Amino acid sequence: MTKRKKRKKQARGGAGIPPHALQIIQRKFGGRRPDRAKVFSILLQEACRSLEKSQYDVALELVDQAEKLARSDQEAQRCDSLSAEIFYERGSDPEYTDQASLDDLEFAVLLAPQKTRYRLQFARALIRDGQLDSAIHQYETASKDSAETPARFLWAVTALKADQSLPSVELTPAEQNTLDAVQNLLTGHAKSNQLAEPVLDSSQPLWEALLEMQADVEAAPIESMESALSAWNGTQAPGAARYYLGVSALRAGDLDTAWQALADAQEVGYTPPWLNDNFSYLSRAQAIQRAATEDWQGVIDVGEPALQEIDDRILAETVSLAYFHLGYEAARTDDWETAADRWRQAEGYDSNRYLAQNLALAREQREDWKGAAEAWRDVIRRRPRKDDHPDYLDDNQVAGVWHHTAECYQRANIPSEAITCHQNALKYTPDDLEIRHELSIALIANSQFEAAENELNRILERDADDVKALVRLGQLYRNDEWRSWRYGDRAVQALDRVLELDPKHEEAREALADYFIEQGTRHMDWGRYSLAAEQFRQGLEHLPDYAWLHARLGVAERRQGNEEQAREHFWTAYELEPDRASVAGYVLHEFLHMDETEAERLLPRIQSSLTHVLPRFWVDQGERALGCELGTVWVEAFFEEALALAGEPWVSETRAEILVDIIMTLHGADEGRTELERKYRERIEREAPNSGAKELIDSLVAVLERGNFDKADRLLGKARHKARKAGESGLLAKIEAFKELIFAGPLGLFGPSGPGSILERLFR
Repeated sequence: MTKRKKRKKQARGGAGIPPHALQIIQRKFGGRRPDRAKVFSILLQEACRSLEKSQYDVALELVDQAEKLARSDQEAQRCDSLSAEIFYERGSDPEYTDQASLDDLEFAVLLAPQKTRYRLQFARALIRDGQLDSAIHQYETASKDSAETPARFLWAVTALKADQSLPSVELTPAEQNTLDAVQNLLTGHAKSNQLAEPVLDSSQPLWEALLEMQADVEAAPIESMESALSAWNGTQAPGAARYYLGVSALRAGDLDTAWQALADAQEVGYTPPWLNDNFSYLSRAQAIQRAATEDWQGVIDVGEPALQEIDDRILAETVSLAYFHLGYEAARTDDWETAADRWRQAEGYDSNRYLAQNLALAREQREDWKGAAEAWRDVIRRRPRKDDHPDYLDDNQVAGVWHHTAECYQRANIPSEAITCHQNALKYTPDDLEIRHELSIALIANSQFEAAENELNRILERDADDVKALVRLGQLYRNDEWRSWRYGDRAVQALDRVLELDPKHEEAREALADYFIEQGTRHMDWGRYSLAAEQFRQGLEHLPDYAWLHARLGVAERRQGNEEQAREHFWTAYELEPDRASVAGYVLHEFLHMDETEAERLLPRIQSSLTHVLPRFWVDQGERALGCELGTVWVEAFFEEALALAGEPWVSETRAEILVDIIMTLHGADEGRTELERKYRERIEREAPNSGAKELIDSLVAVLERGNFDKADRLLGKARHKARKAGESGLLAKIEAFKELIFAGPLGLFGPSGPGSILERLFR
């Protein structure tokens, strides 16, 4: 098989007569044996029809089948001629890729080398592919085959493009004048009066305009360019002509016309590198023009699409500036979310420290502390490093930014990053004790207790009487169980020193008292009451007027049977802080354990000293008495004290709410408590029948005792209706909360938290 036939077969692909061609053959011949010559003609006719419909592959298959039936050189030549035409048409079709077009046109020339138009089209494809030497060869061959074609002129123009010497060929006057114009444009020596007539294609306005633009860099012959374009009937105009119309419009400052012309050139496939350069310049000019009038959204509308196609630093900076101003406008109206979003977009086009700083401030306003910290870090990274720069930051300023960045991380609850930032700040200002204090706080938050201890000691090396460091060190020794056991004396020493410097320092007083109370309570838990009492006495040596130390010592003495000493300490505790409800309630409860007479003496004093006590105080007293089985008389007395507070100006709970709290405290207990519960439920029905309290209690019982959710749901609906009608807002909130909890699925009433936790959330 010849090289030509091999290439034809590779180009055609499939084999076999197409179904519609077989149908035609069967229709013409029926059951008779088909005549070869007629089948051959039918196949070629169908191939021509397929070619007219641009069905190139089908046409090639039909020709291939016909070629198999060929019996003479003439018939084979007919097949080759039609195949060449099909390859030519497919290669000229813009729907095909450049490489496929190149191959098809080469096959067409191979099959029909005498067809000059095939060579010319093949040469154009070679030029598009950058193969100028091969194109020149095709033009040279075509010019030898036919003197009637423009091959000679195209050969000369391509030689100019390839920077080769011009061929010695005879040209028509129009061709020669046009070639001279092209040569003048390429060499850069054009003058506006150099165009000689005639020129090819009636394109005198185009060549005159191009020569004028070449001779004068400020020339903008828009009318001449538009006149030249009109000669090509609009859409037929080549991309280069459209491009130079755009250049003329650019020179004239007509940006809209320039943009449209360049876009048209690009659309018809004219995409030289300088097209992007002009697009870049045009986009930049349009953006700057809009920026001059503060049309910031207009800058973005022009610049963003252009930046998707071109890489232009100035345009990117202009778009960034537009987003910066839009962010600033949003910030002025306190729309910090929009401001942060705009500055983030600005940073995507031109990241700089000013944007980073604004972005950090906007994120702080949105309480995006992690994002703010990252932006502040960017500010530090981008700061000028030369001290003669107007925005130079000295060591104190750099440390300040690092310190502020650490604060943002602390607010974001990222102590590890806060530690790093504090440490960076100390590299610039190692003697800044405030930053060291913040570092110690971050270290403690990150459970780096040893490092925190070291940092606090560094502060005390510089200032032995730094109260904050002493308090924090004492707290560190006290709160960490291992250090409390090993270095408890150090905690006492540090806190004692604080109280020497400031006897009324409340945090130090409480920390020191808590230390001794915790030590004594450990002994109490193990039944070592004498050791517990010793710890409480040691605490009183340091803090003789601390009520809780007296109260705890009273308990230790009572447990040892020293009731007189216990009584003395209980009264002292109360008298030190008679208006503190927690101390008063604790002492009252301990008196009930030891001596009801003392409780009876204390009760009226509590009633008079706690002038704004809440009902919950007395309900808690009743619950504690129930838990310790101190008798229902006292329990009921405490509950009545709670109910007596309903209606007082400082009490928000209604009588119905207080009764619900009491019943929930009593629910599910022994026989004595059950009797009290029945009594108070009767009081709800009697004293607050329309409050919704009874239905709420019944719904709780339905769920907790019977697991009847449907009944509970119905009862809660009735409770909600009654509470809303009665204006029981507090009770209504309890109803809504309980409804949400019991129907919250596995995380609700029967979830891991359990009923007790939920009831505590509801009624505490």
